[in-house]
Order: sequence, then structure tokens, then C-alpha cells
Amino acid sequence: MPADGTRAALVAPTEIRHSRFRQLENEGYHKNFDYVSCINTWVFLPRALYRIVAAPRCSQINWSNRTYKPQRLAAYGVELNDLFRQAAGYVDRILRGEKPADLPVQAPTSFELVVNLKTAKALTTAPSKVLAQPYTINSRDLEGDMRRRDLLSSIASATIIWADPILAQPVDQILRIGILHDYEEADPEGRAQISAFRDELANLGWAEGRNIVIDFKSGAVEAEQLSLIAKELLAKKPDVVLGAGGTIVAALQRASRSVPIVFVNVTDPVGGGLVASLAHPGGNATGFTQFEFGISAKWLELLKEIAPDITRVAVVRDPTARSGGGQLGAIQGVAPSVGVEVRPIDPDEADAIRHDLVQFAREPRGGLIVTSSRLARVHRELILTLAAEQRLPAIYAFRLYAVEGGLMAYGPNAITPYRRAAVYVDRILKGEKPADLPVQAPTKYELTINLKAARALGLTVPSSLITRADEVIE
Repeated sequence: MPADGTRAALVAPTEIRHSRFRQLENEGYHKNFDYVSCINTWVFLPRALYRIVAAPRCSQINWSNRTYKPQRLAAYGVELNDLFRQAAGYVDRILRGEKPADLPVQAPTSFELVVNLKTAKALTTAPSKVLAQPYTINSRDLEGDMRRRDLLSSIASATIIWADPILAQPVDQILRIGILHDYEEADPEGRAQISAFRDELANLGWAEGRNIVIDFKSGAVEAEQLSLIAKELLAKKPDVVLGAGGTIVAALQRASRSVPIVFVNVTDPVGGGLVASLAHPGGNATGFTQFEFGISAKWLELLKEIAPDITRVAVVRDPTARSGGGQLGAIQGVAPSVGVEVRPIDPDEADAIRHDLVQFAREPRGGLIVTSSRLARVHRELILTLAAEQRLPAIYAFRLYAVEGGLMAYGPNAITPYRRAAVYVDRILKGEKPADLPVQAPTKYELTINLKAARALGLTVPSSLITRADEVIE
């Protein structure tokens, strides 16, 4: 949230709760918006739908599927949750400095029709008799010149509600989502990420066991094993796959160029050959990046700021990852200007990591940078322990390291991309193509400082650095 306490106001129909702006809270805007109710919200419904209820003892037809109630006959309109989530994204961008004049107005991508046959049976005039009459919608109504067969087709594909369930996907169609994650299934950080993904799916109307099945596999393994795991996951014929990390997404694409893929935690999807461009991905993959290579240079600058005496830096990177060389290159590019010598360390095996870091620490004035390496996260407990034992000031790519005892971290929120990925999965399951969904970058990078770790290393953290930190761990 901006430091100046910027506030946002939400004006909405009475039945639309301000909790729909939960996405803003996820981005850091906690209780800083005011809610105003507006009850006079009107839309024009297709005339034929009005005829369904224009009879004695009729139930109500609603302008949105989200205002549907079990005793009412039908609903036809937009998915309000989607609109409010999109609006939250624009509010976030404006609060960060963008201008409304530069943000294009966007229209709904679909209108949904729900019919309650139990209520219909109680009507004096059955919907089928009314719908059998020819009609044309006039210019005041939605969608212009819809004809009778279009509405009949919509009703045929609509959700038919016999009892109490709130609007849902068709109960006879179970869709399958695959997940190939770069954490072990039991890892607390990995569980938090997947929980965020599942929770957002549930907010969008997808419930496991009702309209989706989720298959999970861990990709926190050696690169050569990923090919087999990717093939095993795709053999289950998922409708869409969530892939974490460039190495994992590459393995999925080698196994299939047709199954839609939504990725997270990818540093350079264009350079890695995963997409054609960020704006127009093409192919079967799109998603959310985690770093620009320029951030790697920022790690070295921050490390020199908290430990100005260092003249040597070990960089733990993953040589098998497509981003490993780019991140190392960015650090090497800025190193001469700050008087630092760079030595890469490849975290392929625990014994090799221990040997290399112990050898590096034998000479004075050393520091450590741990990049967004997938293998480094697998060995993070060992790396944190060695950094403390060898008294190496270190900066890490993810907050997780600082929370678990590391000196400092600078990088994007590790949970937010999974919520954003769930929105893309929802859109793909509803018919959109990955090729048409632009790749999106993080909107914020967070600085975390662990003062306890700093004291253990004999470091005094500059007040200017503490002031800039998003989180200070005492």
C-alpha cells in the first residue's frame, strides 16, 4: 500500500459486498477503502426473458447470476466477481501512479443464463410456451439483435437448477487441472502457494469433487527427471496445467504443445522460448513472470549497502535453469562498478554446496547471493545454515529465506502469482486461449530484513535501508 495512506472508494449495488475487493487486500491495501451502497442499479433484459416472468405468480429474473436466489426463475447477465476483480486491478494500478486516461475500458467477455426448472413448473405459463413465440430484441436490450434460436441455444447450455445449489458449472462436466510445482508437496511454503491457488479457484466457482479434479505432482527434482513426471501428469489429460518455473514449463511443452499451460515463477519466458512475446504469447502457454534480470543487479547493490566491506561474492545459481545464466550475467555486469569479484556456485548436490561455500568463506570479505534457483530452494536449509556458520552476509531472492533466518531478501510476493494464475486458469476453462492472454509481470518487489541475523553477523543495518524495507524481522 502507498505510504501516504491513499484511500479508495467503492460504490456498488447493495447486494454486491465490498469483500469482492479482496484482491486489493491481497496487494497490501488493508481496510483503506470506503464502501458506499447504491441501490438504484438498472439494466435492460432481453424482452423474451421478461415474457417468461410476465405472468401471475411469476418468480423474479435477475440481471446478474450473482443476485440469483433459489426461489427465482432465471438469471441472465455478467459474472460480477470477475468485474470487481478486474476493477481492483485497475484501482491498484492507479494507486501506484498510472492514469485512468491511459487504461482502456474493457467489456465483459460473456453473459451467463441460469434457469430454475423447479420454479418454472410452478408458473401458470411454462417457459417453453413463451419461448416458442418468435421475437426480436429491440435496441434497448442486451446484445442487439438476438433471435429465438440464440436464446434457446443459451438455455440448452445453461445451468439447470433443481434444488438449492448456487450458480455453478454444469454438474455433469468435471474438468481436470494439473499442477507441476517446484516445491515438495509437504513444504510449508509450497502448500501456502497451492492453497492460495485453490482458494482463488473456489472464489471463481470451481470446487474439487464438484466440477474440477486437481492432479498434483512435485517438480522439485533433478532436471532429467522432469520429462517423465511431465508426461505422467499430461497422461491424465488435463484441461489446463499450472507449471511453476521455466525448467518445469519447458518440460511440459516438450511433452505437449496443445495442452494449455499457465505458468508462474518464470524469469525470461521469451528468451527461454516458452512464449513468442509477452503481449502475444502464441502457442499453448502464458502466465506470470517473477523477475527481470535487472533485479539481480539490485541484489548486489543491496548487499553492498548492508555489508559495505565485502569484495567477493558467491552466487548460487541453477545452471540447468534457463534464467540462471541471465541472473548471473546481470550480477557480473554491475560487479566491477562496486568493486566486487563474482564466483558462481551450482547447487546440484548438498555435498558440493557445502564444499564450495566452505572453501569460499576461507578468504575474508565474502558475501553470498542466492538467486531464484529451484535447486537452491530444495537445499535452502543447508544454505541458510552454512551462511550463518561461515558468517557470510547474504541476500536471497525470496522472503522465505529471511523468515527462516537469512539476513535479507528482495523479490516479489511468492503467493500473489498463484492467485493471479487461478484467474487465468478460470478464463481458459471458460474458453479463452493462452495465446490471447498476455504474460504479466509482478507489480511490486518487497525488501525483507532480518535484524536478528544482522546482529549475529555483527552488522549494523543503515537506517535508510530499514526505512525502505517492506518488512523488518526483529
